[in-house]
Parts: sequence; C-alpha cells; structure tokens
Amino acid sequence: MTIAGRMLRNARFRLDGVVYCGRPMRPTEHNPVVLNVSGSWTGHTPDWASVEASPPPGFGTGIIEDLGLALRSGPAERIGISGDSKAWIRAISSPPPGFSILMAEVREAFEGRFRALYSDFVLAPGLVSTPARTLVMGIVNVTPDSFSDGGRFETHEAAIGKALEMDASGADIIDIGGESTRPGSMPVAETEELRRVIPVIEKLRGRIRAAISIDTTKPAVASEALDAGAVILNDVRGFHGDPALPAEAASRGAAAVLMHMKGEPRTMQASPIYADLFGEITLYLREGLSSAESAGIPAGKVVLDPGIGFGKTVGHNLEIIRGLGRFLGLGCPILLGPSRKSFIGAVLGLGVDDRLEGTSAAVAAGILNGARVVRVHDAKEMVRVARLADAIKSASPLPGPAAAPAGPAAACTGGAR
Repeated sequence: MTIAGRMLRNARFRLDGVVYCGRPMRPTEHNPVVLNVSGSWTGHTPDWASVEASPPPGFGTGIIEDLGLALRSGPAERIGISGDSKAWIRAISSPPPGFSILMAEVREAFEGRFRALYSDFVLAPGLVSTPARTLVMGIVNVTPDSFSDGGRFETHEAAIGKALEMDASGADIIDIGGESTRPGSMPVAETEELRRVIPVIEKLRGRIRAAISIDTTKPAVASEALDAGAVILNDVRGFHGDPALPAEAASRGAAAVLMHMKGEPRTMQASPIYADLFGEITLYLREGLSSAESAGIPAGKVVLDPGIGFGKTVGHNLEIIRGLGRFLGLGCPILLGPSRKSFIGAVLGLGVDDRLEGTSAAVAAGILNGARVVRVHDAKEMVRVARLADAIKSASPLPGPAAAPAGPAAACTGGAR
C-alpha cells in the first residue's frame, strides 16, 4: 500500500476524489497555527492537537477549560490551546460566546492540515504533488551574482546545459531566475532580466520532461516567461509586491510558489527579529493565498515556501525546518529551499562550495517534517536524498510483539538474544 493509502486508512476516512480543489484560507483575525497533532484523525479533526492563536477580545480561560481544552501562554501574547478530538469537536460545533470566529479558523486549520498531508495537487500537466513522492526543483541562476552559482551559468548556453543535466538527473521542475536575491543584492532592470531568462526558456521548451518555473517578481518578466513555456511562477515576495503579478499567473493557468521574505534582499539579514516566528510567517503566507484566490488561481495550484535565509537568523532557519509541519494548516504543499545556504555554513563551519552534506541533511529533515517540494542546486544528489527520505516516510511500522504465552514460559519472553 502507498503512503497515501496508509495515511488515509490511519485517518479513518477517505477523501472525495483524488485531487483536492478547495479554497485557500483567507487572512484571519486570530491566525491559528497547528503546533502538534496525533497520528490519527476523527473526520477532519486530529485525535489530539495543540493550536496557537491570538485570543479573542475579553478572553477568559474558564470558558475554554469548561470545554475540556487546556490552555497556556504563547509568544507575543498569543495563547496555546490543547485537547482531544472530542473537546475540539465540541468547541468547534458549539463555540462559546465570542469564540465563534476563532473556532471557525481552527476548524479551517485542521481541514487545511489534512488536505496538505493526504491530498494530491496537480500543479501543471504531468506534474502532481503527492504524499508519497517529493518533487525536486533544480535551480538555474542566469546571473553573475547569485550567492552560490553566480556567473557559472550566466551565458544562455551554460544555463541550458545545466537545465538539461538536471532534467536527466530526475529533477521535476527547473526554476530559472535572472535576478539575484542573495542578501545585499540590488535590483536588476526589467530589460536585462528578460534578456537573461527568455532565450533559455524558449530553447528548453519541448526539450525537457521537467516543468519550467520562472523565478521573478516582475509582471512583465512573468508574462513573457509564461508565454515562452514556463508553467510555474516563483515569487520570492509571496504576492506582496506588484499587485499585477498574481493576475499574470492566473491568466495563463500557471501554478504559483509564494515565499515569505522579511524586508528586502539588500537589508533582510540585518538583525531580523520576530515576536512570533511561525505566526508572522503564517499570516504573511495567508495574505499571499488571499491575493492568489482573488486573482483566480485555484487553491490546488499554490505552493508555500517559508523562505529559509530570507530575513532569518541561523536559529530561525533551524527552527523553521524542525517545525515545518506548522505551516500545513494552510492547506497547500510546502516548499523548502535550504540549498547551500549560510545557516549550513554557520553550523558546520564550511564555505558555500562545501555544503552538499549539510544540504542533504536539511532536505531529508524537511521532507520528513512535511515538505512536498525541495529547491536545490545539486539535483542529481538531492533526487537520491529525496527518494530515500520518501521511502523512510512511507515505511510501514513493524508489527508489535506477539502476545506472550501463558504459563511459566512467559518469564523467558525477550530474555535471550
């Protein structure tokens, strides 16, 4: 049985159809983040869950405790609420006065997490994100100044050759970018970005199995790239930049990757501070989802990226990878992009060209924590890492020990080796 089949069996209910096409969550008043859940579900509700949210006005602990839910304080004056499925179902179905909005948001977060865990998402023709197989996005920077491979694929011929190599190695997506967003980078003129990326996309169209993604924040570049053969728009500003960008993706039926970034590339690593790391990133991504929905992009064609290295300290990056599952309540596939980044160098004391093992560890950890897509420079190696991580994630648990025999022989059970 596939991992999806086992998950659905363990969840004790089935989805209606293979592909989920529900609506995304809108920006919310209380911004709930699902922190922890048990491994089984009653309907769309986990058998046990812990949620963090902003409290309603006039919040009082007694009412929630009467429902059988436990409370604790959270970051930035948020609250933590924990309980089993019976308590959550009671609170969601008959919320106490003043708590109806909060409980509606919690219900949507539970439903979103279930979708993100168990649904298939068709991102483009032939490109399906499933629970059982992580998609690998290969990076091709047609730039002179990207942090890792700047200048290596600056010519069109070199970029095309790298893309063909990644495609042959099993990459599912080739992400082509013509503007560096490394820390301290400066913007590139629209005409120059077009000159860098459009010939590469045009010459790859029809030559590779992998889907083509355009990494840009400019509507004009997105428009020409999608016309040239790209089917995915990767926006590092997560639809918080030019408001015309979502419409470009929607008008061509493209999927969208929405990333979180705190600040601007030029200054984003100047002491980034969060009062509530997961809550702030989640709200930012929710707002991007709302923009996608308003533009007409189907919920099933949006991928969310918490933005490793984009306005985060080393500690933030490590915490995000460990807690990646907290973003699943948004109901979309999660992309993780740790490849060769500075947090790996900081932890291991290694330069940018010596971070393959660190990237491998981060990719494997991300997949086991909920990533559906990984964005990497070393496609061949990371395809192998992803396939093994997928196998570990989908492995059936070993059967429990047989019941001990009755009588004196039971005393020997498990004693000999």
